[in-house]
Parts: sequence; structure tokens; C-alpha cells
Amino acid sequence: MFANLLNSKALNGRFRMQALAAPFRIYSEGAVSPLAEANPLMRRLIETELEDCAARQRILSDPEFIEAFREMWNRGKSGFSVGHLRRLLRMENEFLTRDLNDMVIYRSTIQNWSGQSMAQLYQRYQAWLAHRDCIDDAEEARAFAAMGQGIRDDGEFFLGLLRHFDRDLHWYYVAANKDPEVVKKLLLHPRLLPGFNDSGAHVTNMAFFDGNLRALKIGLEDSEHGFSHMLKRLTREPAEFFGLDVGGLEVGDRADLVLFDPRRLSTYDGEASVQYTYRESFDCHQLVNRNNGEVQGVFVNGEQIWTEQGPTSALGKQRLGRALKAS
Repeated sequence: MFANLLNSKALNGRFRMQALAAPFRIYSEGAVSPLAEANPLMRRLIETELEDCAARQRILSDPEFIEAFREMWNRGKSGFSVGHLRRLLRMENEFLTRDLNDMVIYRSTIQNWSGQSMAQLYQRYQAWLAHRDCIDDAEEARAFAAMGQGIRDDGEFFLGLLRHFDRDLHWYYVAANKDPEVVKKLLLHPRLLPGFNDSGAHVTNMAFFDGNLRALKIGLEDSEHGFSHMLKRLTREPAEFFGLDVGGLEVGDRADLVLFDPRRLSTYDGEASVQYTYRESFDCHQLVNRNNGEVQGVFVNGEQIWTEQGPTSALGKQRLGRALKAS
């Protein structure tokens, strides 16, 4: 509605919003997460120095902090109130759904936890409270014992995980773009452009560098025409909007090309492409996307810089591209 208003004849605007072609999946290292920025209590944890585990431990062990967090976690989940109505309508202002089913372990010092939701862990913790011998995994049993027996609800269990594991517990949460049909509708909306990628700003928290690849797959799933239309949405349409003389296949245009294998693209799984790997150039670990032959060639100004096997000798050695300037 906002875009339509700005682009109306009365205002004569040229405005586009951006749409991401992937679930907005955020990976967190314990409490260290972009999600924490939106919550005053969680912000206290990320205001500590990254390596200062002891400072976060003190906050997470503070009874006043625990009670304030439990109050926030349970707010609007039951009873007759505006908060409960907002929750039923999915219009809450909280930083999470506050549902452990939506929070999934990605990496952990307890190997068997990978791929499990925190709700599954909480269920086993409750079983452990009732019968200590019911837990077969010795590492899991030791973690539950270290977290203690005084945890009263799922919110306090979440804090217990953060307190015990700190940054050694990697988990993810899908904050937006959960419905593929809605994502497709947004990507094709004339007032929007495919784009918006925060991965480069959050190297350990987000991985949808392959957003354009995912968009093309969505078009390919529709039809050959759908694929060509999505390709136009990623090339000529943004070029025209920003006033750039690129994005077309006219005689005399620069040969900036990408070569796809449509059979591999049709089975591409963007979420499965995510890898947590050490990057020498950054001297740290990073979340990346790695495809498996879907992209068979990349050409800049007619020079191939990427093959199915990897980069060519020209990449980073020859000046092939140029700065794009709006006309």
C-alpha cells in the first residue's frame, strides 16, 4: 500500500521495496544474535564483550533478570488480555515467537542435538527430572545435571541453555518468509524487486548469499516462462530502475553471463547449501552457501571467471568489470 501510494499519479514516485527469495533464517551463537537487538533483556547479554562469557554468566544467574525474562517470555500466552489477542492474531512485538519448537539446534558440543528443536530438549529435560535413568546420552545427562533441577518453565530452560553452553550452542530461528507461496508472490510483485541480502553484514548469523539462485529456482518450478520472467526480474528490471546500461542481450552489450544447469537447479536446496566454515581471508568462521554444479560458468565481459570446478586464473588477477554508473 505504501509503495502504491508513492508511485501513484498524484505523487509520481519511483519507489521499489526489496524481497528476499529465502526463509529469513537467523543463526545464533548462544545469546549472541541479531535477534537480541530487539529485546531489552537480551540486549544486556550482547552488550558484553564477545569473549566475556563470565559477564553473561553473571547476568543469566541474576534472580531479578531471570524473573524479568520469565515474565516477558510468558506475556500474552494465556488469559484474557490484549497481549493474548495479539498473539492469537500473530501481531506481537516480541523478538521471538517464544516457542521452543521454532528454535532449532544447528551445532552443539552434544552431537545428537543437531537438527533437534529446543522443545524436544525441554521434553527430555522434564523426563530426566522425573527419572534420571531415562536419558541414554551421557553428555546430555551431564548437561541437564549442570543446568540443575530448579528450572520451572520453557523460558527458564532457554536461559539455562544459554548459561551452560554460552556461544558453544548454535541454533537457528526463521524470523520471516516462512510461507513459500507468499515469498513467490512478493518476488513477482511489480512494486518489489528481488534482493535484500544481509548475509555479508552478519557473517556468522545469516546465509542466503544464494538468494538469486533460489529466486531462479522458484521461477523454474513455475514454468520455462516463469524462469525467464524471474531472470528478467533479476537483470533488466533492476537495471532499468537504477538507470544502468546493463542487464540485456542486445548486440554490442558486455558479455556478462551466468551458465546454469537447469536439471541441477530444479533440485537445488538452498537450506542444505549452508555451511559453517573457516575463512582464511576473515580469520574466522563464517556461514556460506555452496552449490553443487548448479552454476557451471560465470563470464564477466566475455572472460570466464568461474567453471564447475571453481575459479579460473583470471578471477582477482585481471580487471574485467567496471563501476556501474546511472545514466
